[in-house]
Amino acid sequence: MNAAPRPGLTRRAVLAGAAAVGLCGRTWAGAAEGIDAILARSRLGAVTGFAVADAASGAVIEACQGDMDRPPASAIKILTALYALDRLGAGHRFETRLAALGSVAGGRVGGDLALVGGGDPLLDTDALGDMVAEARAGGLVAVDGRLLAVAAPPPDLAEIEPDQPATAAYNPAISGLNLNFNRVFLAWEPGKAGPALRLSAPGNRFEATLASIGAEVADGGPPRLAVTPGREVWSFAARSVAGAGSIWLPVRAPARYAGETMRALAEQAGLALPAPEVTAATVAGETLVRRESQPLGPMLVDMLRYSTNLTAEVVGLAATRAGGGAPVGLAESGTAMADWARARYGLGPLALVNHSGLTARTAISAAQMARLLVAAAPGGLPAMLKERPLRDGDGNPMEIPGVRVVAKTGTLDFVSALAGYVEGPGERRRAFAIFAADLDARAAIAPEARDDPPGAGAFARRARAQEQALIRRWIALG
Repeated sequence: MNAAPRPGLTRRAVLAGAAAVGLCGRTWAGAAEGIDAILARSRLGAVTGFAVADAASGAVIEACQGDMDRPPASAIKILTALYALDRLGAGHRFETRLAALGSVAGGRVGGDLALVGGGDPLLDTDALGDMVAEARAGGLVAVDGRLLAVAAPPPDLAEIEPDQPATAAYNPAISGLNLNFNRVFLAWEPGKAGPALRLSAPGNRFEATLASIGAEVADGGPPRLAVTPGREVWSFAARSVAGAGSIWLPVRAPARYAGETMRALAEQAGLALPAPEVTAATVAGETLVRRESQPLGPMLVDMLRYSTNLTAEVVGLAATRAGGGAPVGLAESGTAMADWARARYGLGPLALVNHSGLTARTAISAAQMARLLVAAAPGGLPAMLKERPLRDGDGNPMEIPGVRVVAKTGTLDFVSALAGYVEGPGERRRAFAIFAADLDARAAIAPEARDDPPGAGAFARRARAQEQALIRRWIALG
């Protein structure tokens, strides 16, 4: 994954490549559809930039507005994965501990019991249940002191991006102690006095109900969250929770959520614990149970394939700390990642404000992304990306023998991105990036329309069709 930058795709080469293919609308011979026709059909030419290069030599095949900075959305997770692998290594694991901060005699802790987070983004209710079971099997019977939820290392952030719908579970809090991707599960069903709401932290084998997070039926309006010290309360209009249904909701105090879930699971196992207290203080003590996450390598494959924002932010922050940084927020860590990318791959200026791409304020050009993909190809990046289906001009699935596309998508309202590789036929591999973003339309979204902005769906459909048309063109060019 850590191959040195390939010399073939410099900024000068990208510009020269763009000049070599002439204006964006140059028509190629053969079965390849002309770029003019593709952009005219999508009506997105003015807001689209793309670049495609031979992944072996770095030679630019063609580019159109390749140097125009656009938000990459979740496609930036490609860079995050490379950053984390370089700084942390594929074998890195995040650790969560259950520690006794006092003497232990006869299974009794003479002080505090601490759930100590290490940032694991994949920690879930089943893992906590297993930790409780292991502690009980090891003889733990009582705790004289407090239950501490230790959220270290910092920072603790209430959300990734403020400009998102309140119920967006993909916009979670970030902490040194994360649980269930920092989401809580709301289920509802009809009741005698109206909709009956129930919040829980479910796993496959364990489940905990919570005291500090509640839900209620309110009069009208969109869903909203009221956060007070020690309490989070969701309010829903009756019409939005009619019948039976369920939804995952973001948690804004994840360390408290994890501590409360631990307490509930301990109670189920016959161990009485007090209400958790959250701290960021460093603790040591005697480790009673230690749980390690899966290795970073497969964790990043899942991050790229399922586009998990929490994983991206946690591993990005950890990579910055591993490089000697002490970020107090995502923007500082994003800047550190941009500095690393410039030094490691020779990229130009980048505006990175987080690691997940959940923002329209991050900016990178298609040419720079293509250069990154060329440089990273020999190190195994293509194998980490998900295969994407090819579609014909009518949107139907199609197969081209010996050819496949592996890529990372990125989607925000009025933003669409696709970056990856066209592989085949034979040993041929082309690195490409396609970024389309109507930032004026995005800026005009009214706050009350964030859940479903008018025109966003149509933009996304045209952008996806444009991506497929460009890929078909590049395959036809041979």
